[in-house]
Amino acid sequence: MNQLSTRQRKTIYVVAIVVLLAPIIYLGQPATSAGTESGGVIARERFRSRLGEASLGDVDPASTSMSLVLLGMRGMAANLLWMQADKLRDHKQWSQLEQTVESILLLQPHFQSVWKFQCWNLTYNVSAECDAVTDRFYWVKRGLIFLTRGVKRNLSIPELPHDLGDFCGKKIGRADERDFYRRFFVSDPDPEFKGGPDPAVNPNGEDNYLVARKWYQQANDVADQGVVQQHKMDGPLFYSYPPKSLMDFGAAKQQDALDAKIESMDQLFTEARQRWAEAYDEWVGVFGRREFVVPIFGKLQIDGNTAELEKYAAEDNMTLQQKIEYRDRYQNTTGYRYWKLRCEVEKTEDMSLGHKLLILGRKKYRDEQDMQGAEEALTEGLTRMERVFNAHKNDEGRSRIAADDSDMLEEVVKALLIYRQVREINGRPIGQEDDFPMKSIWNDPEFQDEITSLAEKFQRWQGGVSVK
Repeated sequence: MNQLSTRQRKTIYVVAIVVLLAPIIYLGQPATSAGTESGGVIARERFRSRLGEASLGDVDPASTSMSLVLLGMRGMAANLLWMQADKLRDHKQWSQLEQTVESILLLQPHFQSVWKFQCWNLTYNVSAECDAVTDRFYWVKRGLIFLTRGVKRNLSIPELPHDLGDFCGKKIGRADERDFYRRFFVSDPDPEFKGGPDPAVNPNGEDNYLVARKWYQQANDVADQGVVQQHKMDGPLFYSYPPKSLMDFGAAKQQDALDAKIESMDQLFTEARQRWAEAYDEWVGVFGRREFVVPIFGKLQIDGNTAELEKYAAEDNMTLQQKIEYRDRYQNTTGYRYWKLRCEVEKTEDMSLGHKLLILGRKKYRDEQDMQGAEEALTEGLTRMERVFNAHKNDEGRSRIAADDSDMLEEVVKALLIYRQVREINGRPIGQEDDFPMKSIWNDPEFQDEITSLAEKFQRWQGGVSVK
């Protein structure tokens, strides 16, 4: 080498560099897209072992650069920003809070709390500051879109899609403005979408409960991968949400009939009954048969029979009685037996027609002032529901449906209040000894507080009805 001229040595160095570039590029090429096995050998191995940024979700170059620049000061900077975010939230300075949260995301894109923190702020806190319901819905959407970003950035964290399912199902479906929100979710009030849904939150134009179900199912699928363990709630509870969203959808369809035209009620209740049947199949056939491995309790099925529990007991070195106790404990935790019964009765013709006739009776009483038609509809509806209630009683002789579900009890009591008022108007008031549908519910001491409360509300709205 010493005999070579300077020019020759430089030429050799350049050639060596060029030759070495090929294996360097082959080995060290970075991943080109998130969630795929792309790039060089090292990047692909990093993805297979889930050690790199690209394997976690969408990559933000600015976030990576910021972490590199701050070196060991990243944690301190994040803590300062969190303190500032809490202060801005307390002072309701939403614009500055949004900017601060974006700064936190540059430092902690895989810290799931920041995604839920800001989604909650947008959907609950900021939206509540608006007067117009369309403006409130806009901020609710902003929150959903923000959390969707978090899901894409963190494909291995099961809690984030589960949280998104919660916001789609509970915020859209249970808020005071739910009638507007559910309609806007399918038909956005923004002229930009021409009467259709906003594709950023509802690309297929589905009901909010069905969208929530998809997010819950995605959360279950991510949890099954086992890359990141979920710590939001107990495992069986976590996995119970997809079928429960179907139940929520069925119940929502029944409630939609309150504001629907009479001629469209048949379609609503047909779809509701179908969804309850699907929920039963999924609750019993999928969730109930799923094998769970839980700490201390070992393997079990929520709806496992004696033979299956004996097998699990032998595998886990436990007694059959222990497995039965653990199974029953999780059935209570998830409300498994009740929801199994609820789905079973809701898919029957008697219960479906019962709901429909109670709403029809209310419409005839409230909207049409057809007292004779209201009495006929309410009588048949209450009679059909009474048959279902009486077929499922607990050890105390009380209907399991009314005892375990306050919403169902409220529906029946409201119908009874209108029914008694209609009977008085029609000149046939109900006496103490008279028989009438759902009399056992009306006279049950366990339900008197609920009846009295609803009767007082009815008196304020309508007046003149006795609760005796």
